[in-house]
Amino acid sequence: MTVIKPLRSCAVAILAVLCLSGCFAGRQPLISADKADVPFADGAKFVSFTNCASQGGQLLGCKGYKRNGSGTLSLDNGAYTVHPDPGTVPVVPGLPAAGPDMTILIKNVGGELFVAQLPLTDDTLGPSIKYIYEMLRITGHTAYVYAVLCEQNGDQAYVKSGALASISTELMLPTCEANSLAGLAKIFKDRLDNGAVPDQKLEIHGKG
Repeated sequence: MTVIKPLRSCAVAILAVLCLSGCFAGRQPLISADKADVPFADGAKFVSFTNCASQGGQLLGCKGYKRNGSGTLSLDNGAYTVHPDPGTVPVVPGLPAAGPDMTILIKNVGGELFVAQLPLTDDTLGPSIKYIYEMLRITGHTAYVYAVLCEQNGDQAYVKSGALASISTELMLPTCEANSLAGLAKIFKDRLDNGAVPDQKLEIHGKG
């Protein structure tokens, strides 16, 4: 499932780090609560780890995966909310380590690949963009979280093919605007095939 932390007026933090080189976003929701997948049970416990080989993890000077916190997932009508324990580093790079919990919807798009939909609640960064999309790979009781970056030039082929609606600067950086789950699935699968490295992993106990 998707473990993520707080936002509200923290949208700036998300975009400053998570979207440092651009991100995937949308104007309309691509996942609805009634169609979302729920691979983990209500009340499941998680332990989160930073991948030391990721861009952010390299700053830690560690090897393998470094534990950064723990928490609990609650599930209500198809939406997960993450309740991190005190001191837990957020699972999505760029989010602050304290603040209101965030609800997230996820959808399986083939095999172990999932798309996570995060609400963007701060209009100051682009009133038309309402959602940020992240990639998850869930295998057994482990969920790997990838901060997929939008490539201003490299992703133009997806616009031409229709997998993306457009690449804008709506969020002040390259913003790959998605208009279908099928399009995101194609792009995210290609990223995995090209060796994408997860930013975090979550060991989750209490799978549904």
